[in-house]
Amino acid sequence: MLCVGLPQNGYGPDGYNKFGVAEFLRPLQQTAALCSMGYLPPMWMHSAVAVDDATIARFADGDKSDARAAQRRIEAKASSLT
Repeated sequence: MLCVGLPQNGYGPDGYNKFGVAEFLRPLQQTAALCSMGYLPPMWMHSAVAVDDATIARFADGDKSDARAAQRRIEAKASSLT
């Protein structure tokens, strides 16, 4: 899980950062590809600096279940390749 400080409109061509969050992660995706690693779709929370701990905890709990499901898909794919 990635927490970013700005709201969603802060990312993208018209936003403060000029690029979407996923675009900032492209070098990591390429590194994973070069190392023959699986790359899970990124998950992030906007405006993380402005939310309370309970909201972050709820978001993280949702991400954990999403990450576990993605891990099961990767493991199933890997076992089918052997």
